[in-house]
Amino acid sequence: MLARIRVADFALLEDVEIELGPGLNVLTGETGAGKTLLLRAIDLAFGARGAGEVVRAGRPQSRIGVTVRLDGGEIARTVRGLGFEQRELTVQRDITKNGRGRATIDGRVLPLAALGDLGRAVLRRQGQHAALELVRPEAHVRFLDEAADLASAAASYGEAYEQVVRLIGRIELLSRGREELARRLESLRFDLDELDAAGVDDPEAIETLRCERERLRHIDRLRRLAADALEELDGGESPAVGRVERHARRIVEVAALDSELAAVAELLTESATPLREATRMLQLWAERDEDAPGRLDELEERLARLERLARKHRVQGPSDLSEVRRQIARELDGIGREASDPEAMAGDLRVAADAAWATCGVLEKARRKAASRFEVSVSDELGQLGMVGAGFLVRFDPLAAETASGPRGVLVRDGRRLEAVGSHAVEFHLEANAGEGALPLARFASGGELSRVMLALSSQSPGESGGTLLLDEVDAGIGGETADAVAARLRGLARGRQVICISHLAAIAAAADVHLVVEKSTRAGRTSSRVRRLEAAERGGEIARMLGGGEAAHGLAEAFLLRARPGAQVSPARGRRKAGGGRGA
Repeated sequence: MLARIRVADFALLEDVEIELGPGLNVLTGETGAGKTLLLRAIDLAFGARGAGEVVRAGRPQSRIGVTVRLDGGEIARTVRGLGFEQRELTVQRDITKNGRGRATIDGRVLPLAALGDLGRAVLRRQGQHAALELVRPEAHVRFLDEAADLASAAASYGEAYEQVVRLIGRIELLSRGREELARRLESLRFDLDELDAAGVDDPEAIETLRCERERLRHIDRLRRLAADALEELDGGESPAVGRVERHARRIVEVAALDSELAAVAELLTESATPLREATRMLQLWAERDEDAPGRLDELEERLARLERLARKHRVQGPSDLSEVRRQIARELDGIGREASDPEAMAGDLRVAADAAWATCGVLEKARRKAASRFEVSVSDELGQLGMVGAGFLVRFDPLAAETASGPRGVLVRDGRRLEAVGSHAVEFHLEANAGEGALPLARFASGGELSRVMLALSSQSPGESGGTLLLDEVDAGIGGETADAVAARLRGLARGRQVICISHLAAIAAAADVHLVVEKSTRAGRTSSRVRRLEAAERGGEIARMLGGGEAAHGLAEAFLLRARPGAQVSPARGRRKAGGGRGA
């Protein structure tokens, strides 16, 4: 679970530190206060691609820290794979205005890909944008694969399909003539030489270069700090190390008169040795002969070249260039062999197509088997969310075959065509009212129905019992008794995992185990937001605000709290503390 979050200079979040807890953590506050910013910061901490616009105006960088408490399972295995054995670790991400920065776990620099691996184990994200995915039928297959634990099988099919597509492209290239093939070979060789000259084979080495550049950019400051420390520790007429040693000797001389002073003398004596060692290490560091300006120019030039190559090859960053190089090398090798033996290439295409169709058959058989269980499970969830009698269906429709000649003919068989998702389209249908018939979810579901379907889907993951579920306003478009049903379901989800939820509904806020409020204020012409963890006596006031304020709203807020936790002692709150600036915890 996520135990603690610290965010500094991240848009409106100037300096925020909060403690989270197990169970249901609910974030409330006015629209625009910065609730979604906090979830965005969590995403970035776990490897999401960041941009410089998140950095607060007038600040050099944003800093995000998340402390993760491990409970075992997939998360612990992922952490061990990264070389960490501890049960609690701190992930930190710094983002500069140019979108770059540094990512560490417990102070150790790691590539973003490693944070991404950890994030996939730690977090599951659902929200308004995920709900919008439901209006895209082509995205439904991904929801089914995730729920049925078929992501690995789908990836295997995807690789087989891509191999077929690559071979088709090469055969078509050969058929267009040797002149075009020669141009392609020349382009590939140029790109390969360019990447080799830039040295892109080791993504971790690239991250090390970035760290060295940052160090050298601040080398003058580091030298001043070292010089100041050396002057204090071992310079001047009365150096600190000498004073410690002198006082240790003096107290040793009188320690026989008082046993407590003997312990003090021992500590002072022991502290003198590491102080001497620290001074020696500082002296060695200060005496290093570094051509900092020349080396910094070299690093700047090399990293700029890597950034240009990343843009050229349309990848996220320099760390992805090693995979680009491998792909180019494979294509070069393949074209060389294929040009000399076209018949062999045609045979390779037939073999690859057979493998893709076979893999597709296995995957789609597994999807159909999982779909029947999936339909029942989601329908049951919808019933718990106030949609009594609703039915959820998964439809499979074959992708219509199209006339295909030449090498593309391998993508058509038995009246179906092969695409990246398989040979059948998967689409969800919803029977919102018993007896009315099921209709395509993407075209006929209301906003409230989409929100509840999204919440029902979020509980279908095989990893439901572990990790943290992030929910960004999945309660949009609902209210009344439905809100009570959604609140009850969220509490049920939170029994087996940590849930962090943004909500505007009083019923959900009242159900929280941990209630956090985001407040925005303006001081000295600058706007900032803070996040406070509410005490029991404060919750009624915030829930009353969500209900519109006034005396009646306060009474209703207390009723919500009592209903959410029968038998609990609820402190009446007839007012709400005004928002202020600064740091909240």
